[in-house]
Amino acid sequence: MAYELLRITVEAVEEARLVRVAGELDASTAEDLRAHVGAARDERTTLLLDLADVKFIDSSGLRVLLDASRAAVDTGWPFFIVRPSSIVQRLIALTGSATELALVESDERVAA
Repeated sequence: MAYELLRITVEAVEEARLVRVAGELDASTAEDLRAHVGAARDERTTLLLDLADVKFIDSSGLRVLLDASRAAVDTGWPFFIVRPSSIVQRLIALTGSATELALVESDERVAA
């Protein structure tokens, strides 16, 4: 089985930073995403995390999302998870973590 490496792209959208994540979000790649999330948090930049193209996510990836969501609540940092893929949605449902995550319900693609 071939695994797709994690691909992260960063774009400016008005006053926010849009981070699109594609591929496998697991123990070997979660720290890459954590670095991008941490940079936006440290700069107090609004972060939109687009997970539409995530093909796999494990507990390491979920931990990044939970930590960022908690930081947003604790500090007032504007952080939002948009367009989670069906794989991401399934993990959220299985873990019962939806109420702990900064999920935005939307059917539209975030455009730069």
